[in-house]
This record gives sequence, structure tokens and C-alpha cells, in this order.
Amino acid sequence: PLTLQGTTLEGRAWTLSQDAGKVVVLNVWGSWCGPCVAEAPDLRKAWTQLKAAHKQVQFMGLDFKEGPEAGTAFQRKYQITYPSLAYDGGRPVMALQG
Repeated sequence: PLTLQGTTLEGRAWTLSQDAGKVVVLNVWGSWCGPCVAEAPDLRKAWTQLKAAHKQVQFMGLDFKEGPEAGTAFQRKYQITYPSLAYDGGRPVMALQG
């Protein structure tokens, strides 16, 4: 099983294991990434609809190659309400390897 943990852009600790039993959608993104910008409204819509339907799904973004200020600004601009892990030197993304 995948072991993933980190700190959200809002400063909260998160581990994949705390969402055991849920479907977890991981999305690697960066505010500098054109395709990431293009998909943001669709992900926001899916997240909102699933939460409204009380589905056992958790979205977690993995902000990539930027500081938390840029990531937080991206979330604010595109009204992303699901959490994202801070880049933290790439540790969260490296957990996806192998």
C-alpha cells in the first residue's frame, strides 16, 4: 500500500491512512502548469458534487515545485476547497514512486 503524508498548504498534518476506507483522489498540480489550470474547475466541480452527495471520497492535491504562498494563491483563485499538500522538497510526490 501507498504511504503518503505531509502538511497541507493550510499547515495541517495529513496522512493517507487517516482516510482509510475512502476512495482518495490524488492530483499532482502546480500553479505554473497549463493543464493543471485547465483541469482545476472540473476537479472543483467533482469535489463539490461528491461532498454534496455524501460520498466517501477524499481529494488531496500535491502542490509541485513551488512554495506554499503560490499554492495557496492558486487555491484561492480557482476556489479549490479540497486540501493540498505543500511541496516540502518533493517528499509527497516522491512517495508515489515505485
